[in-house]
Amino acid sequence: MGTWTAHFIQRILDARRRNGAGNAKTLPSVTQTGANPGTRGESKETEHGEAMHRRELGTNPTPKTLQSVGRMAAMRNQSGQHYEAVLLAQEAFLGSRKAFGEQAPHTLDALSNLGSVWKAQGEHEEAEKCFRGAFKLRHDKLGPNHPDTLTSLNNLASALDSLGRAAEAGRLYQECLERRCNTLGSSHPDTLTSAGNMALYLRTHGQPAKARELFEQVLVGRRKIFGVRHMDTIISMNNCASVAMDNAEECRRKCDPREETRQQHKAEALLKEAVVAGSNYLGTRHPVTLRAMNNLAGLHKDRGQLDKAKLMYEKAVAGLRAAQGDKHLDTLTCINNLGGVLRSLGEVDDAEECYKEASIGIVEKLGDLHPTSLSTLYNWALTLDELGDSASALPLYLHELDHGPFTGECGSKGSRGRSKRFVFGFRFIQTKKANHRAGLSSHATHAMAEAKMLTIEDLIFGPSKERKSEEKTRKRDELVISCLRSLAMDAVQQANSGHPGTPMAMAPVAYSLWARVLNYDPECPHWMNRDRFVLSMGHASMLLYGLLHVAGVKEVTQDGLLTGKMAVALEDIKSFRQFGSKCPGHPEVGETGVEMTTGPLGQGVATSVGMAIASKWLASNFNKPDLPLFGFDVFALAGDGCMQEGVSGEAASLAGHLKLNNLCWIWDNNQITIEGNTAWAISEDIATRFVAYGWNVLRVGDANDVEALTRAFLSFRREQDRPTLIVVDSHIAWGAPTMQDSFHAHGTPLGEKEVAATKHIYNWPDEKFLVPEEVVGHFRQQMLERGGAKRQHWEQMLATYRVQYPQEGALLQAMLDGQLPQDWDRFCQAFPADAKGLATRQSSSACLNSVAKGLPWLIGGSADLASSCLTDYMRPPIRMAALMEVPSVFVFTHDSIGVGEDGPTHQPVEQLCSLRSIPGLFVFRPCDANECLEMWKAVVPMKDPVAVVLSRQALPTLDREKFASASGLHRGGYVLADSEGMPNLILMATGSEVHLMLQAHEVLAGRGIKVRSVSMPCMELFKTQPQDYIDSVLPRACRARVSLEAGRSDSWGALIGLDGEHVGMISFGASGPGKRVQEEYGFTVDAVVMAAARVMRGTPQEMSSRAQSLLSWKKRRLSSYHRLPSL
Repeated sequence: MGTWTAHFIQRILDARRRNGAGNAKTLPSVTQTGANPGTRGESKETEHGEAMHRRELGTNPTPKTLQSVGRMAAMRNQSGQHYEAVLLAQEAFLGSRKAFGEQAPHTLDALSNLGSVWKAQGEHEEAEKCFRGAFKLRHDKLGPNHPDTLTSLNNLASALDSLGRAAEAGRLYQECLERRCNTLGSSHPDTLTSAGNMALYLRTHGQPAKARELFEQVLVGRRKIFGVRHMDTIISMNNCASVAMDNAEECRRKCDPREETRQQHKAEALLKEAVVAGSNYLGTRHPVTLRAMNNLAGLHKDRGQLDKAKLMYEKAVAGLRAAQGDKHLDTLTCINNLGGVLRSLGEVDDAEECYKEASIGIVEKLGDLHPTSLSTLYNWALTLDELGDSASALPLYLHELDHGPFTGECGSKGSRGRSKRFVFGFRFIQTKKANHRAGLSSHATHAMAEAKMLTIEDLIFGPSKERKSEEKTRKRDELVISCLRSLAMDAVQQANSGHPGTPMAMAPVAYSLWARVLNYDPECPHWMNRDRFVLSMGHASMLLYGLLHVAGVKEVTQDGLLTGKMAVALEDIKSFRQFGSKCPGHPEVGETGVEMTTGPLGQGVATSVGMAIASKWLASNFNKPDLPLFGFDVFALAGDGCMQEGVSGEAASLAGHLKLNNLCWIWDNNQITIEGNTAWAISEDIATRFVAYGWNVLRVGDANDVEALTRAFLSFRREQDRPTLIVVDSHIAWGAPTMQDSFHAHGTPLGEKEVAATKHIYNWPDEKFLVPEEVVGHFRQQMLERGGAKRQHWEQMLATYRVQYPQEGALLQAMLDGQLPQDWDRFCQAFPADAKGLATRQSSSACLNSVAKGLPWLIGGSADLASSCLTDYMRPPIRMAALMEVPSVFVFTHDSIGVGEDGPTHQPVEQLCSLRSIPGLFVFRPCDANECLEMWKAVVPMKDPVAVVLSRQALPTLDREKFASASGLHRGGYVLADSEGMPNLILMATGSEVHLMLQAHEVLAGRGIKVRSVSMPCMELFKTQPQDYIDSVLPRACRARVSLEAGRSDSWGALIGLDGEHVGMISFGASGPGKRVQEEYGFTVDAVVMAAARVMRGTPQEMSSRAQSLLSWKKRRLSSYHRLPSL
């Protein structure tokens, strides 16, 4: 029997017990103190959580604000975030009582909501107090028959029933039903709800006939009022089906097979109708739909239809994991049921996995003495026994013997068959019908005596020595995670730029993956069959840099040689986002071990699909039965923004279609974007969308739960025919006292005080860039023991492969060396003369396929027009808008290298000329606030599509008394500053470079040069003006012209002519402070003045010199590319 981390042990042992001494309270009180910092539910997190919620409420809360907090509490409660739900519900109630009084409707609603939250946690005593208080106040203020009063009465009855006060609960249920019948009528929806609650009570307390009659009346009423496609109707279908299943069970006991079959058919028809209606109306992940699936699976099991039961249980488990998380009681119960079906089918190994997961979760939820816990532990023991692991099964049997419902040979306590569990299950009992104290061999007696000394924690989590070892490991895990979080905070703070929140939230996820699952050798990071990790949300780059550093990943040169140096040294992290740093604002492929350049949201996950396809292609072309060379997995960490991008949906659809079971996406579901909550922009059920794509969808309810994360990753490994999406619920900037769950933590440094306070919560020293040796050793050891061993085994297998399969080995070597096969172009044939000819896309397609015949590893594809291989995921809507003359406005930001630290992934130097090349599209790039104002005045009346290109960095607002009016924008370009008479030199610029142009204008004018400076916010609009106006701005006699723009020169040729020169970009940009980057790429006054001097001499920079500059840049850039090693 395996062992588990002490995290579970602490949650069982440290919490108070419910049923006697054996039941653990899983939710700490809000006032609880002394908890261990760093875990959910501790005093420090409580303090900063309460502060956060008080800030949300504000000093003068409004009813709307308080209602929003109440709704947030309900949402958190439904998603399994119980601790936060209680805090929010309490704040809403206390805030309402203080602001509006004890008897105000908002206060009573908040009190009822608080009761519902407590009830969902199983805290029925607290719930009863809340519901009773709300009922009394509403009864006194609103009267006994008011709908709100009766709702409170119904809630109170439910809480009393949960507390075991059945008689009082039944009386209140009956009273509520009668009052609603008298005041609202028997067919009113509220009356039907009361009738349904009364029926549930009757069924639970041994009155099935009355319950059946009420359930059927409720179903008829709801069908009539709501129709089939309504949640309440579907609930009634479920309830009626449950009663029919009870009746079938009763008929079985009475040996009435005909009536049993009739009741089963009735239940099956109702459940099928409920599943179909629920799936179509509520969605396949709705709890009501999942309940119907679970019941239908149970019916199939009872009827011996085990294959159908297995399929339905698997669907229900997948849905419950996605909707409610791995640790929800409904999920665990369904997993336990699935284990029973698997065991009946003889799939004992899989059954043992199910029972193990269910046992751990249910014991954690309900305690070790709860009947459900005892039942699940017993099932686990049976499977262990059948697998031959009697040593592990024995203590679990003994726990059942000591605490289970056992009354001797023929005891009657418990559910069917449970009284004989010990007798029928325990291997060491000599006779099945002997008393549990008799007939034991001496060996069994001795084994029992030893087992008696164990505690239930020992039985489930392993002996205390192993638990102590696990506790030590857990603490080291927490140290590594805290180190990664602190490195991210320190680097972003020092750069005064970056995104700290996501690395703080996702550090446990990344650590779980890298340390426990990823097949990756830090000593040889270019190993071909390594697993790939793609950080699709590139803004969280410090998470990746921290991993590369702490894992000790070695640097690999462009020639595939290991240098022995750290790929990412601590000094590199300290220079994060600075010019020339190996740690730019967003990850870039190079010598650092980064697998994929990311930044544009969605692009990383899309590329990971290509990587997974590559793994499958390599395996299908090179693997042999005895030598499986390739089969690496691909993991991509994505954020909410990635999930919202269309390209991610298209890529996910393809992955599901191709059944890429080697692909795993991890979705950081923190519900925060840079603007605020994701609910502002998206409300779709993303998990269900991925199920429709054909993905396996798993859910981890707490990003800090390393064990649950590990189980999810291992579950992905076991998946055979689907890609996997793991939904991880997280808190951005986890642990930050005032910034947790705030969108400000997305792209803003926390501040020195906040960083220090957060480290205190992490129990981490307040020391910058601290990486203790213990952290490094623990992380690297895990990766080397797994990834290093697998890499060495792979190299041995490769050597054998090259000997046994020399032809395939040579082909593989040519691929890795980047060499073309001999006569690769032998299939390419010249085209004969043809007056009619071919479209070039057709001829290109033919050539491409000819080349592919001689180049086996040439792989192509597209979204639609495969024959011409045309695909793009942004230009099509812009092109269509221009083609159809639709007056759309496309707004672009991050317009130049002035963006700075975010680096070249966010510096679109090619986009301006690309957009200007689209016919019918007007591209505006204003230089200041007044030009922005005039731009919108011009854009709104236009009948053509427009692209608006804006800067992220601040730009000065020009003095329009000194310079020309911004109204000149309406003509596309205008003279902004001038000299007397005909100019000898014309400067032109757009956007942020207009200000550099004006600085150069002053220098040149000071030297006595007649210079004119022209702002050109929209070239397309300028070109539509009368020629007289164009000539007045750009006199033909003045051929000495210089254009300035932080982009390519391609669109400026018509304006500057052959005698002019462009000061712009010939390459991509770089990561660093904006001003430094602009200086490094020649955007200085001196550079403009020098260009002006050249054009006035008639010697502008030649094309060849620019080409040489570009070639030099490319050579420098090659050192940052990651090349495959030679075999």
